[in-house]
Amino acid sequence: AEGNGVRIGTENCSMLFSKDEWPGGKNIANSPKIWRRLFADIGSPALSGRMSQSGGVITAEGAGYDIWRERDEFHFVHRAVTGDVDITARVTGVEDTNAWAKAGVMIRGSLDANAAHAMMIVSPANGFSMQSRPAAGGGSVNLGGGSGTAPLWVKLERRGSAITAFRSTNGTTWTTVRTANSRIEMSW
Repeated sequence: AEGNGVRIGTENCSMLFSKDEWPGGKNIANSPKIWRRLFADIGSPALSGRMSQSGGVITAEGAGYDIWRERDEFHFVHRAVTGDVDITARVTGVEDTNAWAKAGVMIRGSLDANAAHAMMIVSPANGFSMQSRPAAGGGSVNLGGGSGTAPLWVKLERRGSAITAFRSTNGTTWTTVRTANSRIEMSW
């Protein structure tokens, strides 16, 4: 799996691949108890988020005022990882509830509403954007990303303390958006 660049993937269920398990793998979401740990509401949104999975596609729906300023409210599909990591997603759509409604990938320090994070998102009116909160409890920053509307691909790579955001229209050819130097370790 590692030789093919795959560590975490989705087939009919979320899978984890070790070096000797291609194309096998381990089902990492094989019970409702585990599913509840993979999906969480961050902050206190008035409406709880939900997710579904069908045919290898994860659909996440959420509510909340935003992922911005000093605290966040949203629905998060997550898995704790350590060290260097790549997170890639194809965003097939973002409901236009707000010009800055967001769908994408995130590296987040914790499940706390004010956690440090970096994310690469697609929004309905503002295209691609790398956004981050460099320190827990601090303000958010928009680092830009270019124009585009879903369906699009987004990716974050963490190498040491550098987090680099990428965008793509086809999932094969990637454009570097920005690199932020921020050591964000997942602590949960």
